[in-house]
Amino acid sequence: MLTLDIIIHMDAVDRATWQGAPDDRPLTETGQEQARRIAEDLGATAVDALYASAPLRCSQSLEPLAANTGLAVTTIEAQTDEILEDIRRAVPEGRAVVCTTGDLVPALMASLAAAWGVPAPPRDNRRGAVFSVRFDGASGTLASRVARGFGA
Repeated sequence: MLTLDIIIHMDAVDRATWQGAPDDRPLTETGQEQARRIAEDLGATAVDALYASAPLRCSQSLEPLAANTGLAVTTIEAQTDEILEDIRRAVPEGRAVVCTTGDLVPALMASLAAAWGVPAPPRDNRRGAVFSVRFDGASGTLASRVARGFGA
């Protein structure tokens, strides 16, 4: 069974003040500290693979976890539940961590909940929210929690 922990990127430079390409918006100093804290939480259990959506802020959110685990961060381009199948093929019986943007997570959770006939976890855009998916290839479970060090 694949266990997938999905997080929304940590605090990034405000899009209203950013002058560059949208995908090049980096983490703030606060976001870098959040990334270190979430790495401690997510790295407390073995991790087999790391994936990030294309925006820089997503890969930067996983850099401390990558450093702690020695794993490379693989960039994912798909923005649908196709991601789940691709990751399950790569890590069929392990645990992967994915960082993506805030607009993808609710859509992915709703799609999986509908497909599996299970309730979707409540929408939570707070930094430190972790959405967990356990998937056996045909069905799965969905849950959410707040990472240690981020408060309730």
